[in-house]
Amino acid sequence: MLSRTIKKVIKKSVEKPLNLAGYELKLIDSKPLRTAVIYEIKKRHKDGKLSLVEIKEIARDKKYKDLLNALKSYQNGNRITWEQLKILSSIMPYIDDNCLYENILNIFDSKLEPLNGDNPEETRFIGIGGGTDVLHSSRKISLKDIILFEKIYKKDSNALENIKWFTKNIKHQLNHDLIRVPEIYYIKEGNYLAAVYYEYLQLKPVTQNHAIDRIVDLSMYFYNLQLPGIPEHDKLPREYHSSRLHSIVSWCAREYKEGGMQDVSNHISSWEKKVTGFKSQFSHGDLYKGNLDKLNYVVDWDECGFHPPGYDIAKGLSFLCLWDNINEFENFLKEKCLNAVGKRNFEEFLFSSLYFHFIFYSLNRRGGDNFRFALFDRLLNW
Repeated sequence: MLSRTIKKVIKKSVEKPLNLAGYELKLIDSKPLRTAVIYEIKKRHKDGKLSLVEIKEIARDKKYKDLLNALKSYQNGNRITWEQLKILSSIMPYIDDNCLYENILNIFDSKLEPLNGDNPEETRFIGIGGGTDVLHSSRKISLKDIILFEKIYKKDSNALENIKWFTKNIKHQLNHDLIRVPEIYYIKEGNYLAAVYYEYLQLKPVTQNHAIDRIVDLSMYFYNLQLPGIPEHDKLPREYHSSRLHSIVSWCAREYKEGGMQDVSNHISSWEKKVTGFKSQFSHGDLYKGNLDKLNYVVDWDECGFHPPGYDIAKGLSFLCLWDNINEFENFLKEKCLNAVGKRNFEEFLFSSLYFHFIFYSLNRRGGDNFRFALFDRLLNW
């Protein structure tokens, strides 16, 4: 039985699409614009290297004003913003111009000296990443005796702090038969940016079934992970309300409110307060299929930290969009997690898992509305 609030929304479905991620809200989603620009760049790049003039023409034609403004700032020698730097970095793998990329980095932070100064044998872009505090381009850098993976962070970011903390305090305490973690060889810092050079891995993608098993196994391992010996001054000082997780939840609540569902927004805030009262556990923070590997590598520890129980399993499984039936999902969690969590703690774990599943189904464009409503109703009637 759906709540009255949700029923009202369903009746207005013609005016307001049901999927939160599909709402025509005040926020402008630039992803379709970026996708259109990237498609055109890739098409033209086949005929040779593109000039900045040509890239500006594409941005103008596709009405991607943010990219156009970022290119103008760069060409005029103005100080570009972090958001403009991220936008410019997102097109670099498709332009494949290392010289241009390093010039842009230099304009933003002249004190950063990436490994291009060490005469690498090969430097090439290998893909697009994501994250609030990370540039969207990454590079493979081949030196004489080693191949590295370069990732550029905002220097004063939680993400950079997290990986330093994880490497110093957590990495050596993990079961390395279960979890293999790429080494960090260098961290080069400027005034505003930091370039982190990881061991380069040719990740072997996992199947969906393998991903499900790994997400469950790793989540349960982290749930029971004991972490002795971390000095008090080395513990992450960040409180929950300054975390990325809280910002995600707050964004979700705000979007429901602006979508005309104040009651849903209020419930999210109330449930968040409840789950943050549970005992927290160490979590990877972004335990989804793309960060897993057949050889047991787990990459991208930028969002690791201490989160409410069930967070990792909820985030990882929600992006696979496996269920439409709430009973089927609860039975899955009982079968896979009850023994590891224990009967005494399972109610808290289940509530937290359902709550974060609701949050990520609300944010996920692929998430099914029926299951999202079932999650909401289950939490409402807990």
